[in-house]
Amino acid sequence: MFYPRVESYSVAEILDTLKSVWDKSLIDLKSQVSDQTFSVWFDPIKPLQLNDTSMTLGVPNEFFKEWLSERYIPLIKSSVSHAYGKSIDILFSVTKSTDSAEPTLIKETLSKEKKGLFRALFPKQPSSLQANYTGVNARYTFDSFVIGPSNRFAH
Repeated sequence: MFYPRVESYSVAEILDTLKSVWDKSLIDLKSQVSDQTFSVWFDPIKPLQLNDTSMTLGVPNEFFKEWLSERYIPLIKSSVSHAYGKSIDILFSVTKSTDSAEPTLIKETLSKEKKGLFRALFPKQPSSLQANYTGVNARYTFDSFVIGPSNRFAH
């Protein structure tokens, strides 16, 4: 009976290959996106697993996972496949990171995800600040409005 030879690799060899492929991919990705985009979206990604058909990448949260899947999956897949030497699929897994250097923008975005991306990036000022500073000159209020021939329509 014939049994195909199954190659076994040590954990260290697998981890070295994983790190090597991801490092080569990062170099390629960095040349294709702006520095800000790279630091916000690609620096926090951690390679978790690599096999013959796919690479699993660890991301900090679900929002991150969805954002990358919607906008950067073709670019990531191309870079990783090129670094690995053959076409492989990219999978994302949400990991709990102990790295405190996670970008502040991402933390704020997650805490306000239900309010929408715009509101997360540009949060409202607290109401006490709005009451103190409205951006309107105090002289121009309805209490001091003078009715004249040029503004009768507004009144």
